[in-house]
Amino acid sequence: MKKVILYFYCSLFTSLSFSQVNLKKYIDLIDKADSFYEIKDYKRAANTYSLAFNILGKKTRVYDIDNAVYSWMLCHIPDSAFYQLEQISNLEGLKYNQVDEIISNEILTPLHEDKRWKGVLNKLYVRAYKNFLSDQREDNKIITNLNQKQIYFALALSNHSDSAFSHLNDRAYTFIKKKMYDKAYKLFKLSLDHFSPNLVLYRNMMDYYVVTNDKDRAYVYFSRAQVLKYKKQTFISDTLLKIDSAIKADYRGLSKLLHKNVPPPEYLNNMVANAYLNAGMTEKAYTLFKMNVDWYSTSYTANKDMGAFFYKTGNKEKADLYNTRSLILQYNLPDDFFKPSFNIEQYIIARNDSLAGKPGMKPMPPEPFIDNVANQFLIQQKFDIAGMLFKMNVDNYPTSYYAHKSMSSFYVTTNNKLKKEQFELQAQAAKEKYGARRSRVLKDGPIADTTFDVSVINPVCQSNCPTILVDYVHHIRTVVSLENDIKAMINLLTNDGFKVVKNLGSFTKQSLAQTNFLIIRGGQFEKDEIQLLNNWVLQGGALLTFTHHDWPLFDEVLQTFGIQTKEIETTHDSLHGLLRDRFTINPSYIYFSEADSLLGNHPILKGRNISERIKKVQTLASKTIIGPRGSSILLKLSKSAVDFMSIDPEDRTSRVGIKTDGFRSLGIAFNYGKGKVVVTDAWALMALLFEPSERGKMGMNTPGNDNKQFALNIMRWLTGYLK
Repeated sequence: MKKVILYFYCSLFTSLSFSQVNLKKYIDLIDKADSFYEIKDYKRAANTYSLAFNILGKKTRVYDIDNAVYSWMLCHIPDSAFYQLEQISNLEGLKYNQVDEIISNEILTPLHEDKRWKGVLNKLYVRAYKNFLSDQREDNKIITNLNQKQIYFALALSNHSDSAFSHLNDRAYTFIKKKMYDKAYKLFKLSLDHFSPNLVLYRNMMDYYVVTNDKDRAYVYFSRAQVLKYKKQTFISDTLLKIDSAIKADYRGLSKLLHKNVPPPEYLNNMVANAYLNAGMTEKAYTLFKMNVDWYSTSYTANKDMGAFFYKTGNKEKADLYNTRSLILQYNLPDDFFKPSFNIEQYIIARNDSLAGKPGMKPMPPEPFIDNVANQFLIQQKFDIAGMLFKMNVDNYPTSYYAHKSMSSFYVTTNNKLKKEQFELQAQAAKEKYGARRSRVLKDGPIADTTFDVSVINPVCQSNCPTILVDYVHHIRTVVSLENDIKAMINLLTNDGFKVVKNLGSFTKQSLAQTNFLIIRGGQFEKDEIQLLNNWVLQGGALLTFTHHDWPLFDEVLQTFGIQTKEIETTHDSLHGLLRDRFTINPSYIYFSEADSLLGNHPILKGRNISERIKKVQTLASKTIIGPRGSSILLKLSKSAVDFMSIDPEDRTSRVGIKTDGFRSLGIAFNYGKGKVVVTDAWALMALLFEPSERGKMGMNTPGNDNKQFALNIMRWLTGYLK
């Protein structure tokens, strides 16, 4: 069992009675228990989790107890596992989707035959439904009891009954009829957050977007329902089903509903096609792969999938045709790149030289590009070219597991056993030291760049300096990882004269009154905390907060300030993206520069003098912000920027572009009542290392940007030192 990561499902503790000392103790114990779990010392893990639970009681995070349940089962002590499941059924943050995930784990299979199992399940689902009804209430009151009809409905939902789900959002449809769209959306979204992916709930949200004339998001939710429908694969047994006609008919119906022609998404066709291919039904698979190539002719993935189909079905000539076409599209290569007369090595050198950017720079061609192209030449049995390219990667990336592994595989093909074993050993050595991810990320993930210069020549504050409170409690990650991420920013602000302290408790009126300046990096908040935070800013507080593609739960907090993120997962800009690997633009890295007119007009960007003026800011994988009326845009998104949503939330490759109206940005600033708010991309104010090289730097430490000054100017404006 792979340990469950504390992700955005966390039900975070918010009791007003717990001191920061107790919360700190809780976090430390959970971190220690997690460490025991990782090294498979399950008995010590279980006991340590239990010590932590005694501190928070009903406010304990769901997935901390979840790990305790698994620990007891792995210790072969089912009675203690049942006890912890009973504890979960008392948690005020428990959701249906969490119960589904917990009980479906195969570790708990031995409990299914126990007479206590059904009773525990009922308690878990009844508690989850109580919590769902409580979240629907405007008065924040916790529902403690359900009537018999509600209990019956709760258990029907636990059985994933479509008839039950079809009535779940009846109140939302009532709001739609009254044109109270905001209230309707809130209920639709609440259902999606509480319950596991469900076709009915996806269609409900589609209905909302149809009536609000948001065609792109209606398309996404209809497609999410279709993905769930075809993931079941019961269609394979229907030998009379003409699958291509059925999918086309579904999207003709959607096109009619939206008054807009919308084809089936590439991801859906590919998913169904591979299901048929794996079942040996090649003709039906072909029709869907062909549908993708016809509709998405310039997509490298559509051509790649068709190449894979022909390779699996034994037509190597056509496989080669589509695979080479895919690589040409993916890497923007000349049409004759794979012809015998083309000089590959000279082309790579010339292209790198043209993209060097700085005198004396010797950029390396990207490892994945060289590897992919080399493998294609290997398939074509052009061993000289393939060998030259594989060697290029080994020379350029001596710490890469994949570079050495590919070289070893090459020598398998050419029957050189000695060389094969040599590079296999080098691959394993690289794997042990640096890990085995393609991007050569440091083994334990990105780390703080301690070499980055966070000094400030002339600190803005010399005496009686303001205290800045940094929230550590509500974030979706552990304190240790959060500390790593924002270490450079904290040190920078400290060097500018500010006193930076950690917030390790839930927000109360008393705790917020102790500071006028707050930094929140995301997370999940209770309703009363959100209202307290909003009132605090209205009365003069200054807030810096961030967006990121993995933080959907923070959207509710932003919305109370009039900020919209509109269900966007990430925003890319291929025109202003970073030429990170010298061949393919990484559109999730976006540069906002004065030269491209993508910086706004605000004191944060002007600074106090010309030396503090912001000319270029780099961001990464954030999502579009639409500020409230009167807000100032700091980082303006260009017309080439595209917002994305996934039609399969479990697979980021399923993202499709969507339209977002409004003044789009990745950074805004505005006054809110007597207070101030700044919202920007999270990565922009970090300084991390993804690998021990310049190419692996991320944030303020990336050469050629003004992110460091951007961070200083933001906090100086919020604290009043910059007017």
